[in-house]
Amino acid sequence: MSTFLRRLKFYGVGFLMGCVMVFFFFKNRGCSWLPGNRVKNSVLERLIVIPDDENAKLKKYNLTVENIIEVLDDGEIDYDKSQKSDKKLKYYVLQKKFHNKNFDFTFTLPKESFISEVRINEIKNVTTTTEGNGKIIYIPNDPYIFSLDTNMRIFCARDYLKTNEKELYKEILKNGKMSFKLSNLEIQPKPEHVFYYPKNGSDSVVFNSIWYKNKILVLDFLNLPDSIYKSCEANPVNN
Repeated sequence: MSTFLRRLKFYGVGFLMGCVMVFFFFKNRGCSWLPGNRVKNSVLERLIVIPDDENAKLKKYNLTVENIIEVLDDGEIDYDKSQKSDKKLKYYVLQKKFHNKNFDFTFTLPKESFISEVRINEIKNVTTTTEGNGKIIYIPNDPYIFSLDTNMRIFCARDYLKTNEKELYKEILKNGKMSFKLSNLEIQPKPEHVFYYPKNGSDSVVFNSIWYKNKILVLDFLNLPDSIYKSCEANPVNN
């Protein structure tokens, strides 16, 4: 019995030392089972979008996009200010001090969506944005998070744009934006998200998408000329 207790003691000491090392060397991100880290990971599993009106606040408060990501590393969650119920739009308020001033950062988690909107010092009447655009400031580190649907229109558009899943990821990561006006995050059964990125100067590539089987499924490219589809469908051997 004494041998068992001694082993249990050694195990307990080792476990505690391991936790201390995790906290000090990997910060709190190493303990994904903690409630606060589960919340932060839920946000980091999505595309983080900052609406244009909120983006203007960065300059006003002398903040950067990197500061927003820092909040998801070591910011403190204010559960009293957060909306954790599924009955309304779920969101969490994280607090962190910058320039000797405390800031509230609200991250939304729309149901069945793959985005999270971030708002700065705005914790009342939080709703999903329905107008304007938003800048994508973070994408999960998965070059294959985008998936192209398998219909003929997608085949034609893919060949015309000379793109694929990895290229689409790079373009969105580099300079992608979301159109809140064209998106519909309340439609059932799956919210639709419309994104765009610049191509060939002033032109933009616009596409709508849904979250499907842990991928961002691109359903259609919305602003390509009809002529490319007619030409492509007339020569299906090339697809």
